[in-house]
Amino acid sequence: MDESLLKDIIAKAKNYDLSALEVLCEHFYHRIYNYIFYKVSSQGDAEDLTSEVFIRMVKNIAGQSGSFKTWLYKIASNLVIDHYRQRSSVKKTMAQYEELLNINSQKQERDAMAAYGEFGRLLSELTPEQREVVTLRFIEGFSAAEIGKITQRSENAVKALQFRAMTTLREKTKGTQEKNVRLEILGNKGATNAG
Repeated sequence: MDESLLKDIIAKAKNYDLSALEVLCEHFYHRIYNYIFYKVSSQGDAEDLTSEVFIRMVKNIAGQSGSFKTWLYKIASNLVIDHYRQRSSVKKTMAQYEELLNINSQKQERDAMAAYGEFGRLLSELTPEQREVVTLRFIEGFSAAEIGKITQRSENAVKALQFRAMTTLREKTKGTQEKNVRLEILGNKGATNAG
């Protein structure tokens, strides 16, 4: 969907036009679901939280300003945080909570990324924060400023995470590329010697 059409639909949705609200839900549903599923432990939780994102979107769209997509992902991010807070039956310190969140997120992220093959394997070697930035930046297409708003980090912190992630990915793929070149050279020598 092009930007001008999306802006028109958002303007109509802000006036509670049901067909415009429906179009927005349909357009963003799978992206939001995937983002949430990547963060939570079950399909059912992801479906429930995704539904709640769109309920909140409808309730609050009239007051929405700025980037609609960033605003929608921010709702999703906040719901995921709330989800983990509610699931915790015992009060934990923030450090313990973050550790629990990272352990759970890492498992779900590894499962979700398994579908991406080699790319998923490489992403799984990044920290959870780096994976989130890389996913939002290169898969979802957000700017560093938008990612900062979604993740509650400064734009510079997002850029630093992206830089470290790209450095790590370059290092991890360097050995693979060199190995493939060596195999290709050896394969060509074998073909030359056979001829």
